[in-house]
Amino acid sequence: MENKYKHMDYIQSAISRMASNAFYLKGWNITIIAAIVALSFKESDWRMYACALILNIVFWFLDAYYLKQEKLFRELYKKISLIKNDDAIDFSMDTSEFKQNVPAIPCIMIKNISTTPLYFSISVILIILIYITYV
Repeated sequence: MENKYKHMDYIQSAISRMASNAFYLKGWNITIIAAIVALSFKESDWRMYACALILNIVFWFLDAYYLKQEKLFRELYKKISLIKNDDAIDFSMDTSEFKQNVPAIPCIMIKNISTTPLYFSISVILIILIYITYV
Protein backbone atom coordinates (compact mmCIF):
# COMPACT_ATOMS: atom_id res chain seq x y z
CA MET A 1 0.00 0.00 0.00
CA GLU A 2 3.02 2.27 0.23
CA ASN A 3 3.00 2.88 -3.55
CA LYS A 4 -0.70 3.71 -3.47
CA TYR A 5 -0.26 6.31 -0.75
CA LYS A 6 2.79 7.81 -2.45
CA HIS A 7 0.87 8.11 -5.74
CA MET A 8 -2.07 9.68 -3.94
CA ASP A 9 0.36 12.13 -2.34
CA TYR A 10 1.69 13.11 -5.79
CA ILE A 11 -1.84 13.69 -7.03
CA GLN A 12 -2.73 15.72 -3.94
CA SER A 13 0.33 17.90 -4.55
CA ALA A 14 -0.87 18.57 -8.11
CA ILE A 15 -4.36 19.42 -6.83
CA SER A 16 -2.89 21.84 -4.28
CA ARG A 17 -0.76 23.46 -6.98
CA MET A 18 -3.79 23.98 -9.22
CA ALA A 19 -5.79 25.52 -6.37
CA SER A 20 -2.85 27.77 -5.49
CA ASN A 21 -2.47 28.89 -9.11
CA ALA A 22 -6.17 29.74 -9.32
CA PHE A 23 -5.89 31.78 -6.11
CA TYR A 24 -2.88 33.70 -7.45
CA LEU A 25 -4.72 34.38 -10.71
CA LYS A 26 -7.58 36.00 -8.82
CA GLY A 27 -5.14 38.20 -6.92
CA TRP A 28 -3.23 39.23 -10.03
CA ASN A 29 -6.47 39.92 -11.88
CA ILE A 30 -7.78 42.26 -9.19
CA THR A 31 -4.41 44.02 -8.91
CA ILE A 32 -3.97 44.58 -12.64
CA ILE A 33 -7.59 45.62 -13.23
CA ALA A 34 -7.46 48.05 -10.30
CA ALA A 35 -4.23 49.57 -11.64
CA ILE A 36 -5.68 49.98 -15.14
CA VAL A 37 -8.89 51.52 -13.81
CA ALA A 38 -6.93 53.89 -11.55
CA LEU A 39 -4.78 55.03 -14.47
CA SER A 40 -7.82 55.32 -16.73
CA PHE A 41 -9.62 57.76 -14.44
CA LYS A 42 -7.06 60.40 -15.41
CA GLU A 43 -7.20 59.66 -19.12
CA SER A 44 -10.90 58.79 -19.26
CA ASP A 45 -10.26 56.60 -22.31
CA TRP A 46 -12.67 53.77 -23.04
CA ARG A 47 -9.87 51.76 -24.72
CA MET A 48 -8.09 51.31 -21.40
CA TYR A 49 -11.27 49.86 -19.91
CA ALA A 50 -11.65 47.62 -22.97
CA CYS A 51 -8.11 46.31 -22.42
CA ALA A 52 -8.97 45.67 -18.79
CA LEU A 53 -12.10 43.80 -19.87
CA ILE A 54 -10.09 41.60 -22.24
CA LEU A 55 -7.56 40.90 -19.49
CA ASN A 56 -10.38 40.02 -17.10
CA ILE A 57 -11.78 37.51 -19.59
CA VAL A 58 -8.32 35.99 -20.13
CA PHE A 59 -7.81 35.60 -16.38
CA TRP A 60 -11.33 34.14 -16.09
CA PHE A 61 -10.46 31.56 -18.75
CA LEU A 62 -7.17 30.68 -17.05
CA ASP A 63 -8.89 30.33 -13.67
CA ALA A 64 -11.46 28.00 -15.23
CA TYR A 65 -8.63 26.02 -16.85
CA TYR A 66 -6.91 25.48 -13.50
CA LEU A 67 -10.23 24.53 -11.93
CA LYS A 68 -10.79 21.97 -14.68
CA GLN A 69 -7.31 20.53 -14.13
CA GLU A 70 -8.00 20.34 -10.40
CA LYS A 71 -11.24 18.43 -11.05
CA LEU A 72 -9.44 16.04 -13.41
CA PHE A 73 -6.82 15.27 -10.78
CA ARG A 74 -9.57 14.72 -8.19
CA GLU A 75 -11.09 12.11 -10.50
CA LEU A 76 -7.67 10.43 -10.81
CA TYR A 77 -7.35 10.54 -7.02
CA LYS A 78 -10.70 8.76 -6.66
CA LYS A 79 -9.61 6.09 -9.13
CA ILE A 80 -6.32 5.45 -7.33
CA SER A 81 -8.05 5.33 -3.94
CA LEU A 82 -10.17 2.40 -5.16
CA ILE A 83 -7.17 0.27 -6.18
CA LYS A 84 -6.61 -2.62 -3.76
CA ASN A 85 -3.43 -4.14 -5.22
CA ASP A 86 -0.24 -2.15 -4.67
CA ASP A 87 1.35 -3.73 -7.74
CA ALA A 88 -1.31 -2.12 -9.96
CA ILE A 89 0.02 1.35 -9.14
CA ASP A 90 1.89 2.79 -12.13
CA PHE A 91 2.31 6.38 -10.83
CA SER A 92 0.62 7.73 -13.93
CA MET A 93 -0.58 11.32 -13.77
CA ASP A 94 -2.55 11.03 -17.03
CA THR A 95 -6.05 12.45 -16.59
CA SER A 96 -7.23 12.11 -20.19
CA GLU A 97 -9.63 9.27 -19.38
CA PHE A 98 -11.67 11.59 -17.14
CA LYS A 99 -12.17 14.45 -19.61
CA GLN A 100 -15.74 13.37 -20.38
CA ASN A 101 -16.58 13.49 -16.64
CA VAL A 102 -15.46 17.11 -16.18
CA PRO A 103 -17.28 20.06 -17.78
CA ALA A 104 -15.64 22.09 -20.53
CA ILE A 105 -13.87 25.34 -19.67
CA PRO A 106 -16.66 27.66 -20.94
CA CYS A 107 -19.18 25.77 -18.77
CA ILE A 108 -16.91 26.14 -15.75
CA MET A 109 -16.52 29.86 -16.51
CA ILE A 110 -20.28 30.39 -16.45
CA LYS A 111 -21.57 27.90 -13.89
CA ASN A 112 -18.91 27.70 -11.20
CA ILE A 113 -19.55 29.50 -7.92
CA SER A 114 -15.84 30.14 -7.30
CA THR A 115 -15.19 31.93 -10.60
CA THR A 116 -18.41 33.45 -11.92
CA PRO A 117 -19.29 36.04 -9.24
CA LEU A 118 -15.83 37.64 -9.20
CA TYR A 119 -15.10 37.76 -12.91
CA PHE A 120 -18.66 38.47 -14.00
CA SER A 121 -19.03 41.40 -11.61
CA ILE A 122 -15.70 42.87 -12.72
CA SER A 123 -16.79 42.45 -16.36
CA VAL A 124 -20.09 44.24 -15.72
CA ILE A 125 -18.32 47.13 -13.98
CA LEU A 126 -15.85 47.45 -16.85
CA ILE A 127 -18.64 47.37 -19.44
CA ILE A 128 -20.42 50.15 -17.54
CA LEU A 129 -17.19 52.18 -17.44
CA ILE A 130 -16.68 51.63 -21.19
CA TYR A 131 -20.23 52.80 -21.85
CA ILE A 132 -19.87 55.88 -19.64
CA THR A 133 -16.56 57.00 -21.17
CA TYR A 134 -17.50 56.16 -24.76
CA VAL A 135 -20.84 57.99 -24.72
